[in-house]
Amino acid sequence: MESFYHEDLYTPIERIDIEELTSRENFVWSSASIYSISHDLEKTNDKQKIVQYLTKLDTDGQTLLHSQAMGTIRPNQHNILINTLKHLNKTEYLEFKNVLNRAEETALHVAVLNKNYAFLRLFATCGPNASYKCHRNLTPLDMAVWMDDFQAAEIIAAISTSQLTVELPKNFSIKGHHNASPNTENPISPFYQWGQMFTTQLSLGKVSTPQTVLFNHHQEHGVSNVQFGGNFALMLTDTGMIYSWGLCSYGKLGQYSKNDCPIPSQIMELKNKQITQIACGKDHSLALDEIGCVYAWGNGAGGRLGLNKTDVVSLPTMVAHFPDQVKVVGIACGQDHSMAVCQDGRVFSWGQAGFGKLGYSNPMGFQSTPRRVESIPACKQVSCGNWHSLTLTNGGDVYAFGSNREGRCGRELTTVESPPNRVIFDANIKIKKIGAGLNFNAVLTTSNMIYTWGNNDKGQLGVLIETKSNSTNNSRNNNNNNNYISVYAATLNDTYTYVPQLVKTLLPYPINNIEVGYEHVVVLTDAGEVITFGSNQMDQLGHGELLRDAGTFRKVEIQNKSTVFKIAAGNYASLVSLSSGHSIFGSEMAQLLKDERYYDLCLQVNSNRQETVKAHRFIVASRSKKLHSLLKMEIDRPNQNNKIPLTQTTFITTSTENGIIYMDFPSFTSIEPIKLFVKFLYTDHAPLVASHVQDLGILATSLSIERLSYICNITNYKSLETIPTSSLLEDFGNLSNQEYLDHYGDITFNVSSEKSSYQPINSIQKIKSYRAMLALRSQYFQMMFQGQFAESTKNEIDMYEVDPGSFNHLLVYLYCNSVPEDPNQCIDLLFLADIHQIPRAKELLAAVIRPSIDVESICSIYHLAIKLNVKPLVVWCEAKIPTMPNPQQLPEYDLLPDTVKSIIEKKLDQLNEKLNQLSIQHRQQNLNLQQQQEQQQQNTSANARGVGALNLQHYMHWCRQCSMHATSSNARQDVNSIYDSNFTRYISLQFLKMDQLVSNQLILYLKYNMA
Repeated sequence: MESFYHEDLYTPIERIDIEELTSRENFVWSSASIYSISHDLEKTNDKQKIVQYLTKLDTDGQTLLHSQAMGTIRPNQHNILINTLKHLNKTEYLEFKNVLNRAEETALHVAVLNKNYAFLRLFATCGPNASYKCHRNLTPLDMAVWMDDFQAAEIIAAISTSQLTVELPKNFSIKGHHNASPNTENPISPFYQWGQMFTTQLSLGKVSTPQTVLFNHHQEHGVSNVQFGGNFALMLTDTGMIYSWGLCSYGKLGQYSKNDCPIPSQIMELKNKQITQIACGKDHSLALDEIGCVYAWGNGAGGRLGLNKTDVVSLPTMVAHFPDQVKVVGIACGQDHSMAVCQDGRVFSWGQAGFGKLGYSNPMGFQSTPRRVESIPACKQVSCGNWHSLTLTNGGDVYAFGSNREGRCGRELTTVESPPNRVIFDANIKIKKIGAGLNFNAVLTTSNMIYTWGNNDKGQLGVLIETKSNSTNNSRNNNNNNNYISVYAATLNDTYTYVPQLVKTLLPYPINNIEVGYEHVVVLTDAGEVITFGSNQMDQLGHGELLRDAGTFRKVEIQNKSTVFKIAAGNYASLVSLSSGHSIFGSEMAQLLKDERYYDLCLQVNSNRQETVKAHRFIVASRSKKLHSLLKMEIDRPNQNNKIPLTQTTFITTSTENGIIYMDFPSFTSIEPIKLFVKFLYTDHAPLVASHVQDLGILATSLSIERLSYICNITNYKSLETIPTSSLLEDFGNLSNQEYLDHYGDITFNVSSEKSSYQPINSIQKIKSYRAMLALRSQYFQMMFQGQFAESTKNEIDMYEVDPGSFNHLLVYLYCNSVPEDPNQCIDLLFLADIHQIPRAKELLAAVIRPSIDVESICSIYHLAIKLNVKPLVVWCEAKIPTMPNPQQLPEYDLLPDTVKSIIEKKLDQLNEKLNQLSIQHRQQNLNLQQQQEQQQQNTSANARGVGALNLQHYMHWCRQCSMHATSSNARQDVNSIYDSNFTRYISLQFLKMDQLVSNQLILYLKYNMA
């Protein structure tokens, strides 16, 4: 290869061709590689090669242009960028100015994030489209404004296509901007946070009063939780998306980019998952999805990720080391350990084992894969402090273990380390919510009372603990401010207690929920008010002042005294949400409101055809039985004065014109309540705009939309506890009923499992459906209906080589996210889900298939999972096959690709190597022990131990033979029982004087790795 000198590198580097570079296992655009390739880019006129240069993503998900925007090129190397831009200015390459990286960002977005002003100035001269929105729903100008970056904002605002869609701060002026006016249809985010926060300069600051969260997706997604780790944070939406921001050390942000991130950015690796819970340790994170899979990333030191290694893992990776048929339903993180609770009540823990916080002793000092906590009853919740852990049993009891300093484990201070121990409460007290803080705990009872115990030096217990030095009545009544609560409360430097204390101050308030930070508690009342108490050192109480009296309870003032629906607490920060909740299915359905291609219904006010809301009959009918009856009447007997009552004196009427049904709502002065009403029907969410909430409530009540009616009248009901649950998926499930298909179906499929159209008519099944729904939820149908195919204009479409039963299952999933319960039907449906490119369907199907995987089917399932890219099944099978007896003899093992076989065989070799190393270690340590004891004991004792060591090796060999020849699940259980009983007994009897550390290592290794 030709060599040349890089202008800023003093060593010659080889000219690298794009094909060679991208074929490397870890291909990353670097200063040297870009410089090398730029020479080819400058000289070539090969369009295909240029396109390849400009669009190729490296392993970090960046293109050549994005890498330059990140600042990976030295400032004085602008000639490289200029060479690139020369091509981008040519007509045939204009589209590549706006190419997206894997995080769905343009180069402008990346340059703003990295404050690369030199790149911005040069790139702005090329006229890129500055109106593109990234995955955060932000334009580059929006991003600059949020980051308080005046310099970047001025550069971008000078681009003719720039747009501003977020509120411009009063102190932020942009000189000479074009088309940069705020979008008035995008209201302020209804999520507020306070306490210790990350600034956009990646430093920690304090916010003393509720401030809006930097989140621009609030129209279709709501923030439900925020967790804080060491210099980073995670945010979870109620639609299952995760955002991270902060410092990127140890890969703890879970992002493709290895740069620090100043504003919340979606973790794209989990984009197609529906995440239900998140948890943060100091430098690691966990996420739990709807099918019970746990994902981990960050610092793996001490095994805290549960991935059987201690390396840094920068992208979310599934934790596969749970037993078969286990569905995880809850997760928690301490500083350097993790916990999970399963649907069957089993609790697992892993990570650093200090102070016994894992719930079991571990001679290694850490546990690198999930291991069951044996000594507690079945549980339903887990929570972690930094050095202790809590679990909540199905019966409402609390168990604590780990460090018992300051009584945090609910035991007398006779020992620092506490094994799993039931916390004693007053008689008949049962718990429904637990929360572990840094050095204290708070729990919520089934009767909505709060109990606390542990350290109280910051008033975090919310009670006064009587001591010899502090036994006076410390009652305080702040009548000068209505937000203060009269309280017999804790003061600074109060002591601790291991006995759970009732927080009597809050007894007058019906409690809906609690969340626990490091040293403070956030309380949500059933009336939607927020009360905080505990430490206010970082302004985490949201009182707007640094209260020296840390034990004071106070209501947090929320804008316009709005009702709060959700709360969160993390470390030294708090968050509230004014949103009643969104649905990921509803966020998809919202796209139909923007697509007018298939609408067949218009809603209007007072017969005004000039201003209507376009909708779809099948959606409106499925959500409202009353409107369903009205639509049926109009379809069966059009223009016959069909109507249903709205109020006692007014009626909703319908008429038909040119195939469109017009539905008229009298007595309203504005179309806005109708818009909000239709939005709720599609998404199960609508912003409660004060000027329209009364009319919206009238509509919802009259048409029996119970959830919307309740939310609109929440100030009258004043109870979060009794809000009706969402019926969105249940309602859309009606779309598979024949009555709905007959009236609203607009497309028919002639489905047959045969290959040819020349077949008996009775072998073809006619299946009706809804064109708009299919085009929305399936890329296959979207291409069919909206592309240049003949099917785009047909009302009947032939579908051959498709099983009618599987096709019906596919349609049901598209209507309401429901999958079959039969694993065999799920396997058939997997093929259709893959063809239609529906990744979430494949995950739901995998959850049904997994419990049925056995010795006979695991290889064929694994082969299928690889072929169809079903990642959960791939990971489960990869973790399971090496632990099976004699895996090379499994049925259909030969069908597996050679690369897969090599992975399995490598894991088997590693397993055997570990066993051999352990055996050598035992022999050596036993030999050392014998040599030491020979100096103190008689030769006969030493010889007896020598015979014992020989017997141990024979016994280990016998155990391995049993394991390798166990060919059924029953035989496998027999071997497990042998390990649990005979082998443990053998060790304890024959080697009682052996180094206990070594003995325990061997027992644990055989039980949790071979078994």
